[in-house]
Amino acid sequence: MSNPKKASEQSELFHSSHLMVLITLTLCTALLIGESILMGWELFILPLICVGVIICWVVHFRQDASPVFRVRIYGILMMCTAFFYGIHQTSTFDLAIVMAMLIVLFTTTGMKELITMCQITYYGTMAYNLSVMAYNGESFETLAITRISLHLVLIFVVGWFSKLIIDRWMQVIANSQDEIVQLTEATE
Repeated sequence: MSNPKKASEQSELFHSSHLMVLITLTLCTALLIGESILMGWELFILPLICVGVIICWVVHFRQDASPVFRVRIYGILMMCTAFFYGIHQTSTFDLAIVMAMLIVLFTTTGMKELITMCQITYYGTMAYNLSVMAYNGESFETLAITRISLHLVLIFVVGWFSKLIIDRWMQVIANSQDEIVQLTEATE
């Protein structure tokens, strides 16, 4: 027997994490638009990203889909935005910081697959950047190799810690629910 108040609190926390993800997506999109204009990046993709954010807000307010599905959609759009940001040469080494922030944000949802999605997007984007750098004749000196390695390891470690935090969080919730059931049975 589960406690309705506890389930309501978990639902409220989960709902607030959805809102944090959506607000972060909106802010990241606004910053991306500004940087794209300032840096002279491709502008044709920006209206598509903006339409995606607007659709996310409409879906959020209408609550058309399940909460898990909505967060997955937000996550996919955020990965598209991060990929667009990361494929530009000026953002190659900034992407690790952005992805680490997104991994921490997605930790609040309790959904490990979003963290994995961040890691895959990051590694795919870096693979693309490294291939472009090699194609353009970039010399990979010791500093570049250690810098790239540090960023690759950083995303792995942040993702691993975040997944560990989610596992521990779920374990605490399960233990709390077991204790509530035991206390409820003892008081009946």
